[in-house]
Amino acid sequence: MRLTLDPIPLEITAAADPGAPDDSPPRRRIAGLAVPYEVEARIGDRLVTFAAGSVTVDGSPPLLLAHDPQRPVGVLVSSTSDDTGLRATYAIDPTPDGDTALVQAASGSRRGLSVGAEVTAWDEAESDDERMRVTACQLVETSLVTLAGYSSAGVDQIAAQKPTGGTMPDHPPEPQPRPEPQPPEPEHPEPDPVGPVARAAAPPPAVITAARERPVRLGTYVQTLVRAERGDRVAREWIEAALVRENLSTNPGVVPLAYVSEMIDCLGYDRPLFDAMTHAEMPAAGMTIRRPAITQRPDGNWITDTDPAPSSPVRIGDDDETILQWAWAGAASVALVERSSPSYVEEVFQQAIRDYWRDVEKLIAGAFPTAASTITGVGPAVAAYMGAYRSYPDLLVVGGEAYGKLIDAQGAMAFSSGSVDAKGNANYAGLTVVASPDVAPADGWVTSRDFLEVRESQPLRLTVANVETLSMEIGVTSFYVQTRLCEDLGGIPGAVRITPFTPIGTAQQPASRESRK
Repeated sequence: MRLTLDPIPLEITAAADPGAPDDSPPRRRIAGLAVPYEVEARIGDRLVTFAAGSVTVDGSPPLLLAHDPQRPVGVLVSSTSDDTGLRATYAIDPTPDGDTALVQAASGSRRGLSVGAEVTAWDEAESDDERMRVTACQLVETSLVTLAGYSSAGVDQIAAQKPTGGTMPDHPPEPQPRPEPQPPEPEHPEPDPVGPVARAAAPPPAVITAARERPVRLGTYVQTLVRAERGDRVAREWIEAALVRENLSTNPGVVPLAYVSEMIDCLGYDRPLFDAMTHAEMPAAGMTIRRPAITQRPDGNWITDTDPAPSSPVRIGDDDETILQWAWAGAASVALVERSSPSYVEEVFQQAIRDYWRDVEKLIAGAFPTAASTITGVGPAVAAYMGAYRSYPDLLVVGGEAYGKLIDAQGAMAFSSGSVDAKGNANYAGLTVVASPDVAPADGWVTSRDFLEVRESQPLRLTVANVETLSMEIGVTSFYVQTRLCEDLGGIPGAVRITPFTPIGTAQQPASRESRK
């Protein structure tokens, strides 16, 4: 990546050798601001800032042309650091490339200074991983470049004299032929930066503050790619630095949405109480069901052949049950009705019908007695039911907490000939267990399927078009009635309540043979 930067004003002076007499000729020197402090510039994919005093200089790092290690032109001989940045002075070699460096710096064709540094400490904002602030680094090399990463980094002092006297030529001499740079050897590969790189990762990254001026040759790239595929870590990092990495967020046009039509809905729609009761057909007409009901039974007795037969009144009354109507209604635009997939109307109808089913379950649950009871076990409840109705119960209705107790007591229920699983399949002492989330959680009831007689009509779906508003009115309605078939006998209203429900526990099991020995 190249940066287009403003040109740097260039001031050419004669920098004398320190300690030399005032009238001595100047040496071959280039001086300038190498690293500006607290100035942000884009280097590769980062916005990099060098903190004041963050650059350390040890020894005499080389001065290169365009970060090319094959073209050294001098070494750093002195440096100073203040709040504005690191200023450095370089001694230029008496070589063809050194002569070129002096002439191009003087002409302005290569006037930027760029450093290569080994970063040892840096700061990154958690909310902005693009910015990097270098707080400590070691200067590795400096290069003369055409354009620097920081616009203020450049040469501002040049002193030139031939080693044997005279002046520098106006144009640099022809450079000597040199071998083509080869890719780094696998043992100690030298990354060849394709663009300015500043990576905050271990090992600490090298920061190059200017773009490589020569393009990477295809042969070099292919050779390094082969080494990277064979596991060479440094070669792999070199390849990664050379490539522009794309991701899903930058290419949304090629990532289609995968639409799944199944509705997200985990609410259960079982009807355990309705399914357990006695079912009958809904009459074709009318909103009230009337049926005969015994209100007073005959009461005979044992007699001798001379005694008159006892007589008592027999009363048959009637029982009326009102048919209830359930309904829901809503409206939707014609566009939504006609263009939705899955069908909006079909889904609404299904959800409305399931809501009706839940309301029926709550209505049946409300028919179970809730009066105070001292019965806590199934055995006493069965005895009370038989004493009142002179018949055997066949259902054990329980709430969620009571059903959980049955599951926990499964190992102890062999004594009562019971079995239970978490899917609603259970029996206890010959009773079919009906678990319902709509009854009291900790309670149970011993009853029979004749506790209620239930009737319902098939839910009716209604649709009406409204031309004025271009909408569709939709609705669901159904008719339901339940009749209690068992009258109150002996203070028991068709079911015996167990509260709190307590199944046979481990402590109630008969002792094993081993424990009786």
